[in-house]
Amino acid sequence: MDATGRGAPPPPPGPPAAASFAPSPVPPPPPGSAAALPGILEGDPSGLLPPEQAQRVRERVRKLCGWNRESFPGGQPVSLSKNNLAELFRNPYVACEKTDGIRFLLLAASGCIFLIGRKEEVRMLPDNYLPRRGRIHDAQQLTLLDGELVMDRHPDGGSVARYLIYDAVCIERDESIKELNLMARLAAVAERVIAPLRELEEEEKRREGKGCDRAQPAEAAGAEDDSTALQTTKKRKPPMEIYLKDFFEIFDLLHIQRMALRLPHESDGIIFTPVSLPYTTGTCRQLLKWKPPHLNTVDFSADALYDEGGVPRLFQLYVADFGVRVFKGEFLAPYGTLYKELLQMASKTRLSGTIVECFWFPSPPVYTFVPSLRSAEDLRDEKEVCKWQGWNAAKPFYDLDNGTWKEGGWVAERIRTDKNLPNSFQVMKKVQQSIDDSITFHTLLREAQRYRNHGKKTVGEACTLPPDHTQITGISCQAEGSFPIVER
Repeated sequence: MDATGRGAPPPPPGPPAAASFAPSPVPPPPPGSAAALPGILEGDPSGLLPPEQAQRVRERVRKLCGWNRESFPGGQPVSLSKNNLAELFRNPYVACEKTDGIRFLLLAASGCIFLIGRKEEVRMLPDNYLPRRGRIHDAQQLTLLDGELVMDRHPDGGSVARYLIYDAVCIERDESIKELNLMARLAAVAERVIAPLRELEEEEKRREGKGCDRAQPAEAAGAEDDSTALQTTKKRKPPMEIYLKDFFEIFDLLHIQRMALRLPHESDGIIFTPVSLPYTTGTCRQLLKWKPPHLNTVDFSADALYDEGGVPRLFQLYVADFGVRVFKGEFLAPYGTLYKELLQMASKTRLSGTIVECFWFPSPPVYTFVPSLRSAEDLRDEKEVCKWQGWNAAKPFYDLDNGTWKEGGWVAERIRTDKNLPNSFQVMKKVQQSIDDSITFHTLLREAQRYRNHGKKTVGEACTLPPDHTQITGISCQAEGSFPIVER
């Protein structure tokens, strides 16, 4: 057992083959994790919009975000490293636990809620709508939020789907929201999204006690009026609950750690969000994520390499470069049950472009096999070349029986069915650097205390929000402790 708690055998004496694998270093997902969410995973058609309608939703979301690429427009963090650690303390930041859920943009329109995933698949939740402030029986039109979907576990063994909001792009056609600073955006969500939701919930509880029905949206997707009229129908339980995530001062790391241990869903790190910036689409270098070094991962696009007999032997790992897959010389380390599963998948069908989340283990007992290129003499054998190209298309002509073993490597942790593009090469290098830097939780605590001792102000101390916003959001400008935006 290594320092990460993941087992790995010494390198095999020869090149990896179909039977070369070790016991799984990764346990199955817990019942409440994102990987166990029913009805929302890739491959499950529940709620998926037809292509033409989905494209209209995607185009509207991209326009609201100011995004002119045909890809997911949501903001993406970068890994915390020694190079950007000081950024946390030079500028105002707040922190929240990093939820291990499924990322979705949430669009409220036409009396429904639409969820747009990383692969830009669009699902419609017809039983959910966002009520308007002051008119809770009218549905909001064109509200775009950013967050994650989790399955929270109940002590009695049950579970409930919850969408946790951590940012906003637009609220009721007000596109200026995305230009505000973070605290103003969160305050707007609390006041114009969360407060009406809670008011509607309270009214429904009273109606339920009196045996009344619930108001439901009546119009179909595509309405363009400022609100959507509702009609009274039989009450149905919404498929998910909606909350605003709790944000804290960066000096409250111990509190975040203790809180994360008590959460009813999985948490695998901390997100540090810059307060002063507007909502940023795509990769945001000021939006920082920290994970324990052994939990830092990269999403690769994996292609199987086959020998002349059609047997899968290795996996090339591709990254993205300006939206195009590129190979940077990385191969998958041949360890773990998932590696075995990938071999089995590749033996049944041509495996290409599968998104695999991998963790980096920099030293023994993990090794990676790097095959040699065939000689010029081999390339003159047209029969051998044709066999290779028949299985591997235009890939380099590798000698899968000869090569070198390198210390360390990328170990497969899980298949990402919610993504269709790998991380960029820059992300891969930053993750490797983050692991090599080994920024531990104690390092964060020490640096935070050092800057605090030198007079670094909290966001609460520097808060300039109007009093009515601070009252709604629960932010105390005088408090030095943590300031959850919304208690639940």
